[in-house]
Amino acid sequence: MSLLAKEDLKASTFFGTGHLTVEGPDSYSKAPILLVGRRQPLALRLEITHPWGKPLAHMVVKKQGFMLLVFQEAKCYEGDASAMAGQGALPISLSPHELWGIARGFPMLEGFRPVESTGISEIRLLEAHENSEKILKLDGNTPRSIVFPGRGIEINYDGFTRGGGISFAPIVRVSSEAGKHTVTIKHDQMEFNTPISEALFQLDVPQEFEKVRVTGFKNTPMAPAKDDSDRL
Repeated sequence: MSLLAKEDLKASTFFGTGHLTVEGPDSYSKAPILLVGRRQPLALRLEITHPWGKPLAHMVVKKQGFMLLVFQEAKCYEGDASAMAGQGALPISLSPHELWGIARGFPMLEGFRPVESTGISEIRLLEAHENSEKILKLDGNTPRSIVFPGRGIEINYDGFTRGGGISFAPIVRVSSEAGKHTVTIKHDQMEFNTPISEALFQLDVPQEFEKVRVTGFKNTPMAPAKDDSDRL
């Protein structure tokens, strides 16, 4: 566990490009994505674009909350960290820390402590300050997946490689039993520990955008629309 925690902490920032695929019972969409992250203080930026470059959604996530620009709707959604579970660029309920692990390509273990080993390849983890539990499944010393009991969510990390001496999974797949959705991020390029300007974690809201304050689970998560995706 200590080796995994050290590997997790090696990345203080990241910058990456790739593709986001969202699959549901009756839907499929795929779009280019840009991901930027900073560990301390926690901040993430996601940009989803049309294959020919038109912006679809820009999202900034911080520990205390998020802001999301949806260009097709001309709306700006904003909410605190608790509202993150019902609104975002991905149609699956995820916290800022979970989203960091997906975007970075390695689960964020900071703040969790092992409470039980359920076998050679499984460790049950408990968050220090909240009643939040997850099961880390391993392939030797490599994270294979994170399972969230009671939430019906599993995050799979595939094909681990190294970039700049830092381990990451170029393919991360998130599945949800509740909505029958699968979200896959394929990293085409990743850079770690490069200086990142604070300005990247600010969004300029167009004057004509309607501002919507999000609370709880009242709003529908944003994903690339079927008409704005390329198809297999």
